[in-house]
Amino acid sequence: MTLAPDLGLLQTAFRTLATAARDRVAQIPDATTRRKRRALAKAAFKKLTALSHRLAAKKARAIPIATRERLDATQISPLRKDLVAYRKSL
Repeated sequence: MTLAPDLGLLQTAFRTLATAARDRVAQIPDATTRRKRRALAKAAFKKLTALSHRLAAKKARAIPIATRERLDATQISPLRKDLVAYRKSL
């Protein structure tokens, strides 16, 4: 998020969601039960989904389309797919 200075006013909201997702993923190895690990993976997935929805929102149209597509296609979507696969493997 810090490498995309053209996010404008939405940069803090994007950074907050991305940080929250990262924090959930970081807690997964320390979780003691399978249920807790799956719950943390699901919470991180939801944060990334919210981030994706923010990129598609009307306010995000102020961000250049190339930046939006780059963030969604190369960063957010692969992470979401990885989280789904990881959650299924738990």
